Parts: sequence; C-alpha cells; structure tokens
Amino acid sequence: DSPYIMLCDQDDIWNRDKVELTLEKMKLMERENPEKPVLVFTDAMNFDSSAGKKLGRFHEMSHLNAKKVDTAHLFMENKCIGCTVMINRFVKEYLEQTPEEIRVHDWWLALICAHFGKIVYVPMCTLRYRQHGNNMIGGQSFGSYIRSRLQGIARQKNVIRETVTQGQCFEKVFGDRMTEEQRKTAKAFAGLYETNGFVRRIRLCRYGFWKSGFVRNAGLMFLI
Repeated sequence: DSPYIMLCDQDDIWNRDKVELTLEKMKLMERENPEKPVLVFTDAMNFDSSAGKKLGRFHEMSHLNAKKVDTAHLFMENKCIGCTVMINRFVKEYLEQTPEEIRVHDWWLALICAHFGKIVYVPMCTLRYRQHGNNMIGGQSFGSYIRSRLQGIARQKNVIRETVTQGQCFEKVFGDRMTEEQRKTAKAFAGLYETNGFVRRIRLCRYGFWKSGFVRNAGLMFLI
C-alpha cells in the first residue's frame, strides 16, 4: 500500500542516508514523469564481511556500464543491484504476472521501467554489499568474471539462451502495451534463436543488444 518500495532481500549494511538519497532522486524523476513507473538504483560498496573491509565499488569492479539502461541493452544485460533499488507504486500494475522465466527480479523491474516509465542511476554507494560464501549473486572482480566464463563455455551459452527466453516472456506479457518501435526491438530479441548464427550477430549490431565493454561483447559474439 506504500507509494514507494525498496528491496531488502539480502544481509547488507545500509548507509544512514540510503533511503533519503534514493527518495530524493525518485521524487525528482516523478515530477518529470508523472504517473509512470520509476525505478531508481545506486552503486554499492563490495564488503568482505569476515575481514570487515571494503573491496571496491560494485559497478567499477564488475566493469558494468550503469548508464546504458535503454531497452536494447537491458534485454541483454542487467545493470541494477537489487538491494539498491527503489520503485514507485505505478510499477505494481505491471506485476500481475510474474512468469517462471524471469531470471532475476531486479532485471524484470528494470525492463518494465525502461519500457513504460523511467529508470535512473545514482552513482553513489548507498550500502555495504556483504560478500561471503552464501551469496546468491555477489559482487566479483572483472578477472573472476572472465575466468568463470572461460571455464564454462557450455554453461555460458545456456545463460544467453535463458536471457533470450526471459526476453521472449517479456514480449509476450507486455507486447500489446509497447510502442511500435519497442515491439519491433522486443520481437527482434525474442526471435534471436529462430535464426542462424550469422543473422543473430547482425541483429546484435543492428539493434544494440550489447553488454558492457569490449571483452564481454567479444565473448557474446563468440557464444551466440
């Protein structure tokens, strides 16, 4: 029933001004986008909970470009850290269906707001993001990211397929609410594996279904 919702599904340590900073940006975006779904997300400080020390900013360590939150980029790669997210009440009308194909909850919320409202990044760390053995999705260095990808080629191909399946589901649920241009982009993404490898790669370039950085995109072109 609240006008705003923040996600707190981890064991992280919130900064004292986390709510205030996020809410301030949210209200500004709402004035510019009245009665539309809005999502605000921030950076986080990776934090070694056993050693009690800061490891570095999440987006910097992950080499994620948090500014690229257009629909094409978001279909291929999530930028949001769920534990930093705030959404407004207008998002809730888009949550009547929560399909099993959703890969990550914050990713789905970002896709909704990118299509039908506004998504905005605040480049400030608003919490300490605990890193330990029980993380569902943790912050990792870019080097660790690369090593894990190289060690599991088949798994990474499957991850891309799951990402496309999520896109197919999003287009199925919301296609009739999209603009003509949005629907065209969504259908192009949803149909990636209905074409051959050459056409898939052409679509990546044509529509901008990219990840962050040269290394990730080189891997994407190879794996897809």
